[in-house]
Amino acid sequence: MKGNTFAISFILKRKKAKNDEYPIYAKIVVNKKKLELSTKRSIQIEYWDTKRQEIKKSYHSQKELNEHLAVVKNKLYSCYTELLQTNKIITAQRIKDLYTGNVKEAVNTMVHVSSLHIEEMEKFLGKGTFYGNYKNYKTTHKYILEFIPMVYKVKDLPLDEVNYSFIKKFEYFLQTEKNCKNNGTMKQMQRLKKVLNWAIKNEYLISNPFKNYTISFKKYDRGYLTIEEITNIENLIGLTKRLQYTKDFFVFQLYTGLAYSDMIDLKTNDIVKGVDGEYWIIKSRVKTDTKITVPLLPLTLDIIYRYTDLSILDKTIFPQISNQKINNSLKDLGLLAEIKKPLSTHLARHSAATTIWLNNGISLEVVSKMLGHTKLSTTQIYGRILEEKISEEMKGLRDKLK
Repeated sequence: MKGNTFAISFILKRKKAKNDEYPIYAKIVVNKKKLELSTKRSIQIEYWDTKRQEIKKSYHSQKELNEHLAVVKNKLYSCYTELLQTNKIITAQRIKDLYTGNVKEAVNTMVHVSSLHIEEMEKFLGKGTFYGNYKNYKTTHKYILEFIPMVYKVKDLPLDEVNYSFIKKFEYFLQTEKNCKNNGTMKQMQRLKKVLNWAIKNEYLISNPFKNYTISFKKYDRGYLTIEEITNIENLIGLTKRLQYTKDFFVFQLYTGLAYSDMIDLKTNDIVKGVDGEYWIIKSRVKTDTKITVPLLPLTLDIIYRYTDLSILDKTIFPQISNQKINNSLKDLGLLAEIKKPLSTHLARHSAATTIWLNNGISLEVVSKMLGHTKLSTTQIYGRILEEKISEEMKGLRDKLK
């Protein structure tokens, strides 16, 4: 394959010396990436010629050992040539695997690499990998498992065949078969790109087929509830147990801005006294591990007391009900409150940022901190200036100008 740099040299492993003998290793270098391989021979250091990388003539078995090193070197070159002639991706690891007979061609397929990536994420859950992110990549993996047999009529595809055409076909599959909208599709494409970048770092792939593909998100004006719509929900009475819980869950989100995953993860230990002596939520987001700091209002404290006793340590506050079930119940709640907008747990978070906080004069920086955003630019998508706020401030300006 054009562009490869390849070299073999012999070195002594000083750290592995036994009885004054140092093991001889072959160092394989492909495109500046190094890997060492034992020659299964060792020598005393005084008999090693560092410059020539061979045994000195003064050693009694000099000829035999040098011939063995020559055989190792020739075999490694043969492995390199074999990969070159079969037009396979050349890496130091592949040459070593071919030399030792430990060839794992299955690793160099799309499905297998995606599986390995998922397995690595699973190992680091809670140690740098967050469950929400892990779950998202499992969804991308599931789509890959569906996509390849449907489009290519095979169970798996060699990484060498994952090209720009593959990328575009996967994009079309997401939009048509999975009914993903633009930003949902782009999220999946973003994850696929990261999986392939991971494959490059692990030397399963040379270059990423995404180099000519542009990931493009559309800016949408995120939906939110007006204060009147929020009041309609708060005034609902005589609800069933299921709908009362849904209402409490949703209202708590409206006044704390917590995402569904953080609501389900919320524990009594996360409710602490803040700098003002009042109760605050102080915890790490499930999705990003960033810190959330939200002062609790009397309304939200009442909801907490309804479901738990704060004196019980490490107790989950809200029942573990799936996001899908809560969103289904929110449809019924919306009908009772005569709200035409589709209610969801995500809508509550948007409404908290926009209607409850920004519209009441809370600064964008403070809102960003309460939402647990890592960048202020992420919060700015909520920063629409509501017409009521514009009207109020312009009225003040008119009065001053008079």
